[in-house]
Amino acid sequence: MPTGKVAGYLLHIIFGENNWQMGFVFEGCYLSFVGFVVLCVPSNYFSANLFVAKPNDDLKHKLVLSAKRSSNVTEFQFISSTTQDKAVAQQKEKKSTFFEDMKDIIINFVFINSVLVRAILFGVNTALHFWISDYMRSVLFVEDKRVIFVSYTIIAVSGPIGGVLASSIVSKFLGGYEHKNSAYVLLFLHCMTCCIGLFIPFMKQLYPFCFTTTLYLVFSSSALPIVQGIIITSVSAKLKGTAFSIANLV
Repeated sequence: MPTGKVAGYLLHIIFGENNWQMGFVFEGCYLSFVGFVVLCVPSNYFSANLFVAKPNDDLKHKLVLSAKRSSNVTEFQFISSTTQDKAVAQQKEKKSTFFEDMKDIIINFVFINSVLVRAILFGVNTALHFWISDYMRSVLFVEDKRVIFVSYTIIAVSGPIGGVLASSIVSKFLGGYEHKNSAYVLLFLHCMTCCIGLFIPFMKQLYPFCFTTTLYLVFSSSALPIVQGIIITSVSAKLKGTAFSIANLV
């Protein structure tokens, strides 16, 4: 994600503000090329060894070919399949409907609260990345586009990388999202993020601004894996796919 943002800003610099349409054309051509490559080499992304086996109610036994062959007659042995019987029994169980799954997800306080935290975190970070170049020009009075690009690149890349390192340290000494104190660790990281974020508007020079903003992204990025983990583990296994889709939508 940081690399994509840096690449987008670089395209903005290359094509200029008056030719912003060409930036979207270039991006569209790139995505079309990548899609074509994936379409031509699906074996690199999808396994051909996997297949869906639909159980047959009429087939109650598994066919096993024995090694006994005599007089060109192949002898087959039918052995009862406990595994298949279990699969058939599971199919007969009542399946929960989509609305029942949605109800279970919505009334889950931990999930809803974590999703809101994640949405706020992403929202603030998106706004920060969107306005940071204008802030450098309008408030810090930096006019050189190369200086702005290099500064933004350092912030956008070093922040998440520092967040990964900080998250590893936090997980090692304080525990990850599966630890019972993960909520307190997350609260501490968010408090640090907010405190550092409050200092950003008071930085009137470029270097202190870049350092403070990078430090903000370090703590913000280190909190994200814990939020993601709490979201996934707060719902049952059968609801994980739907729950994470809702989280992405929010």
